[in-house]
Amino acid sequence: MREPPPGCVRHGDRESQYSAEKYRDRLCEAKLVGSIGRRGTPCDHASMERVMKTLKVACVYPLAFETAEDVAKQFPIFIEKYDAKRPLSSLGSLSPDQYETQSTRPPVNDVA
Repeated sequence: MREPPPGCVRHGDRESQYSAEKYRDRLCEAKLVGSIGRRGTPCDHASMERVMKTLKVACVYPLAFETAEDVAKQFPIFIEKYDAKRPLSSLGSLSPDQYETQSTRPPVNDVA
């Protein structure tokens, strides 16, 4: 399982489980930042919504899962393949994995 660095954002919609105290406490323990879109502002998390749409169209619908166990088994396999193989024009023709690696590098110090 991935261990995101402290400060990573965990997106959720406005459903009650994402604002529940127990959920927020778990985010805090994992040093993650919760993110919930504002009411009536669908563009708050447009990029995350796009990711969820892609997952549904490319993974959930075609594989027609029958049980939660099927999802638990197949979903990580799909994510690994998706990250490793699918370059995206919105990421400068990098795969999400390549983009994440590039984006998390420490900045170069230009002091001469």
